[in-house]
Order: sequence, then C-alpha cells, then structure tokens
Amino acid sequence: MSTMPCIVICPQDKADHLSKVFEAMGRGPNSFVTGRKVCAKDPAATQSTPPTHRLIQDMSATAELEDMWRKMAAGEAMPQIIWSETGLVTESEAVASALSMTVFSVAGAEATNWGPEGILDQLGLQYVPEVEI
Repeated sequence: MSTMPCIVICPQDKADHLSKVFEAMGRGPNSFVTGRKVCAKDPAATQSTPPTHRLIQDMSATAELEDMWRKMAAGEAMPQIIWSETGLVTESEAVASALSMTVFSVAGAEATNWGPEGILDQLGLQYVPEVEI
C-alpha cells in the first residue's frame, strides 16, 4: 500500500465536527481543532489574528484514504460508521462538515506546487503567525 501525502483544509467553524468525523474514521482525536491555524493573507497578521480555516497534513495517508476524502468533500461518500453510536457527531453534521473540506495531494492537480505554503498562497491564505520560540 503506497502513501499519498495529503493536506486537508476546512473552515474554522467546521473544525470541531470534522475532527470528530476523522476520529470516528480512526484518524485520531482533534485533528482539525489542533491543526494549523490559517487566515486570509495579511502581512499585518499576528498570533492573535483569528483563524478562518484549519489545516492538517497527513504524510502517511494512502491512495485509498485520499480517494475517500475527495469523495467525502464532493458529497459522494461517507465512511460506514453508525453515527448515533459514536456519540461524537450526527450523520448530518458529518456530511455538512465533509462538504466543507478541501483535499490536496501529491497526486492531484496541485502536485506542481505541492506543499502547505504553495497551496495556501493559491487560496489567498496564510498560516496565522505562531509565537517565536
């Protein structure tokens, strides 16, 4: 099974529900909630600039997982999870959250400008600056 590094971006207001969807899929808790904060491109942005989006990067994603995420984002698929039993999120919340995400991978059209900064730049976004250590 080959790896297919992926970047997934979602709106800030969907980060909690989408984190729960990914958790139900076995991709760990709080994926998006703790993902990198992203905002509109702004040279004056500071660490207190409110995020508009969240970004996760999964370097161990498989081609099958990348395909599933793209289908979820297009409203064409949802994992076979009994949402009422997870206690995490309802199926309608899961579907709405999945529709809000954007998936990028080394196999997609964005492969020529692969990497978070290049993808964010194309979308008119940037990382919210972090505190320098």
